[in-house]
Amino acid sequence: MLGYRVGQEITDRQSFVDIDQSFWTIRNGRNDFRYTIKDTRALERMLARAPRGFVAFYVDEEPATFLKVMIRRTGGRNENIPRTSRALTGEEWEPFYEEGDTATLVTCTSHPKYYGYKLKEFGGKKLAYEVVSIANKEYSDIPYLNTLSPINAEASLMHVRCGALPIVLLEKARPDFSLEDAISWGYRWPLNGYDLSLFGELQTRLGIDLRKESPHYIEIAPGEFIFSRAERH
Repeated sequence: MLGYRVGQEITDRQSFVDIDQSFWTIRNGRNDFRYTIKDTRALERMLARAPRGFVAFYVDEEPATFLKVMIRRTGGRNENIPRTSRALTGEEWEPFYEEGDTATLVTCTSHPKYYGYKLKEFGGKKLAYEVVSIANKEYSDIPYLNTLSPINAEASLMHVRCGALPIVLLEKARPDFSLEDAISWGYRWPLNGYDLSLFGELQTRLGIDLRKESPHYIEIAPGEFIFSRAERH
């Protein structure tokens, strides 16, 4: 069974600190507290500042995945999207606006046991996909929903398949020791704010035509697509 808790309802907090640290340690080869939650005391401060900023997911009550979310005000304007992870999350998720108009999915970290995990109760749907689906519902009261995502095949395919469209390429934005480029995907965003030309940039970088995976595109001939806002999933 998959369950989740938000903010102060989160239990087993040390386990989620461990998940966050182990994810970045595996990714970067060593821990760096600029990008991870240092300890449970730091998590307590962040939960107090950002009560809707963290969602903990449990599989059969076992801590599995930790989603970090920032709520800010952007007015749905591309120029108001923070250009780096540090600019987005501030100092331990401050400032955080409960009444903000934009929820940004910042990072989703999992225990190694749950990398690529598929949920039997959801017909074999990947855990990460269900996390995105739940986030869309949990923050449905907020007008705009976007992401700060790495430019890799796994993350890009997930967001596209879940219905997101590219907004803006963010250079040297992600918390890596090499400061990798990122992309902001939009789930709820003004139509004129999307940059559909970024599908070409992503195809160059990843070797994948992501439009084939998008519910917003219809392939009318090999390699020829038309854009449609109609949902097909």
